[in-house]
Amino acid sequence: MSEAHRATATSPVQRDGLREGGRPPDAPQDAGFPKRLRLRERREFIAIQRGGRRIGTEHFTLHGRRTGTRPTRLGITVSRKVGKATVRNRLKRLLREAFRLNRGRLAVGMDVVVVARPGPLPAGLADVARELLDGIGRLARARDDDVRGRADNRRPGRKDRPGDARGGR
Repeated sequence: MSEAHRATATSPVQRDGLREGGRPPDAPQDAGFPKRLRLRERREFIAIQRGGRRIGTEHFTLHGRRTGTRPTRLGITVSRKVGKATVRNRLKRLLREAFRLNRGRLAVGMDVVVVARPGPLPAGLADVARELLDGIGRLARARDDDVRGRADNRRPGRKDRPGDARGGR
């Protein structure tokens, strides 16, 4: 192995000047998107979507739930209705990058699930970041008594409607 090759093979800085993982050498260690900031399990997604608040933006529906003082975590759902795999993957990358770059500006103590809506896609990272920040901010400001799924906030079902002859079968 040549001397030059050995130096680049053992160095954490790659030839393009980036550290492993695509970060510049002077980037802070916490600039990534570590597992502790991701929603990863299906039961977490379902719990937030069923028991949290819901806010709509132009391209996304955001579901959120307060978690106290823990860091804000993000989960992303993009269905096949949105587009083919390359479109879905690009949208997920944009959402992760917008979250990563704006983590310090987000409300603390929220679990957020972002569901992409079918239709025209956002123009770029700036649009995605604007919608994400706006949506999470609105979720954080929502009142605690404005929660879906609670018994006193639910719509009456067939059995609960007054005057329904078939009510309590």
